[in-house]
Amino acid sequence: MATHADCPVTVVRGGPPRDGFVVVGVDQPGEDQAALEFAATEAVLRDVPLHLIHADVRPQVLPLGMAAPPGQADQAGVLRAEQRALEDVGRRWRERQPGLRTSADVLCVAAASAVLVKASENARLLVVGSHQRNPLARVLLGSVSAHLLHHAECPVTIVPRG
Repeated sequence: MATHADCPVTVVRGGPPRDGFVVVGVDQPGEDQAALEFAATEAVLRDVPLHLIHADVRPQVLPLGMAAPPGQADQAGVLRAEQRALEDVGRRWRERQPGLRTSADVLCVAAASAVLVKASENARLLVVGSHQRNPLARVLLGSVSAHLLHHAECPVTIVPRG
């Protein structure tokens, strides 16, 4: 139900609330406005920092001696640009929400869900957007939000994209 709802849904699993920060998974900087707005508001209400995470999902590292496919040669440059873009998103939200404190991390990973599960270990709340894909696409592509509902260490809020 949480991945299909038309409104934000928070799933709280056992355990006492943590004193940590609010984490928001950002699929593409600038696209996850509904999830960012929800997460920023919650961080301000709870008087905790907002930590923005973008998982740059890349293929596994190539064996030594194999050339990188075109477009992957300057991976470090791409990651730096993504980090700057994510920090800029954080700056814009600080301007909109007085008192908001932010940090941002871009991580090159094989699976976004693993990074967000790890971040949930020290978080008070984890917020992600939902693509609300059709059932076949969800099976074929997997669902980060569905994975988080089962594996995150803190409450998870899924915010549908408007």
